[in-house]
Amino acid sequence: MKITEQLYDRILGTCRRGGFLGLGWGVTDSTGNPTPDAPLKPGMFVGAENYYGYVVLHVNADMSLTECERDDE
Repeated sequence: MKITEQLYDRILGTCRRGGFLGLGWGVTDSTGNPTPDAPLKPGMFVGAENYYGYVVLHVNADMSLTECERDDE
């Protein structure tokens, strides 16, 4: 799934840095607004990072996750 670069960066901006492990994650609504205490629903995004990199995941209708890529256009 491809999303705009602006949305991709906004989602990754919600990642929380955690302790010495360098782990972080954040949950957003479909427009990239943080929703830290909301239950996970279809259409939301999850941003996660560790020392090796980061990933943005889209929550599908069946609650499975799909990795998102930046749309370069």
